[in-house]
Amino acid sequence: MLGFSLQKNTVSDWNGKQFLIERVQPNGDILLEDLADAAMTIVCHDELLCAFEMGQITFVRLSTNHSYNQVRIYGRPLVDLPEREKAEIARRRTYLKKIYEMGNPIFTNAYIKPIVDATAAELGDAKPPSATTIWRWHQRFLNSSDTRALIPRFDRRGSKKLRQTPLVLQLATDAIEEAFEASPRANIPSIYSRLRAKVDTVNRQLDHAQQHPIPSMRTLRRMFDRLEVYEKVRLREGKAAAEKQFRLSEHSVETTMILERVEIDHTPLDLFLVDEMRSLPLGRPTLTIALDHYSRMVLGYHLSFDSPSVAAVMGALRHAILPKKKIADVLPDLKVEHKWEPYGVPDLIVVDNGLEFHGNSLESVVFDLGSNLEYCPKYEPRFKGAVERYLGTLNRFFAHQLPGTSLSRFQDRGDYDPQKHALLTLGEFNHLETV
Repeated sequence: MLGFSLQKNTVSDWNGKQFLIERVQPNGDILLEDLADAAMTIVCHDELLCAFEMGQITFVRLSTNHSYNQVRIYGRPLVDLPEREKAEIARRRTYLKKIYEMGNPIFTNAYIKPIVDATAAELGDAKPPSATTIWRWHQRFLNSSDTRALIPRFDRRGSKKLRQTPLVLQLATDAIEEAFEASPRANIPSIYSRLRAKVDTVNRQLDHAQQHPIPSMRTLRRMFDRLEVYEKVRLREGKAAAEKQFRLSEHSVETTMILERVEIDHTPLDLFLVDEMRSLPLGRPTLTIALDHYSRMVLGYHLSFDSPSVAAVMGALRHAILPKKKIADVLPDLKVEHKWEPYGVPDLIVVDNGLEFHGNSLESVVFDLGSNLEYCPKYEPRFKGAVERYLGTLNRFFAHQLPGTSLSRFQDRGDYDPQKHALLTLGEFNHLETV
């Protein structure tokens, strides 16, 4: 039996009839409403207490129109509570007591937090409650006038484990995979329709007693929410995007000397160049770079309007190995003041898996040089991150600042026409690049 409380909107069963406490008078008299015929009766406070003592009032609850009707008071003796709940109710009482001792509480963070912090230090509480949590405890106690309202009802928490059979869970996994294979914008309703079809197919082969219940759409949503963030990204954007977003790199490549590791890669420049004779736009050139990993110095490059090829790789490698010669000053007002010193045969040449890097030509040249050739995994630019970073920086902070730049994305151009504004020739850009 629940605890008896004489407060407004309380419904009680008294001698087989249900009464609602409509009003509690200042003199203690109580106005009762018979819920059967709406008859009003005034009863003395002591009379109701005697009836409760005699066991005539067998049930007491809050009316459904009560502002805090979802708080149900624990009616058994507190000694029956587990130690965990006893410790928690003592903790909550202590916090409320400290706040009430300071006067009428103001439930703002500025007022509550200093009191909570001091109480937490006194209790040794590593996770003190927030001002909002304190307010909820206060409301429960205020609406019930019973400290038992502070008892945490851990026993009412549902199980966090899925109740579906292993077969249904497997079918749900298959439905999710198939839905996202069909469209990266797959949603719960589309997954649910696939799951229903799969469960129905299995159930048609089983007896009625052995059939698997079809989970609701809400259950499927909870099952999907249990997936790790990595799995959700993999389903929506693909494995490569998930690996890139969630990869853990403990150690990067370390080098101890110059020419120990040289990385080679291509990029189409975000820049349109023009013909030297007619000043007509020729297109975007392709730049091949050979970069020393230890010093981050460019050892050599090759620039042309051709697609990435073995010839471009050989040209960049040849330029990296041989000493650099001073080029002619194509732009008279722009002088080359410093020498380009680096050259030499690398110990290790690192390339990606492009077709131009595979073949006997490059492997033969590397073998004749006494160097080693290393291929990075497919779609893993981080394995030669030094040259990838340099090429990105070259486009963003150099090519994008020149007339005729195409920028990285078409939508970034706006009304800007790169072919109309292109001014530099291939020779002039070569001269700018070596300054």
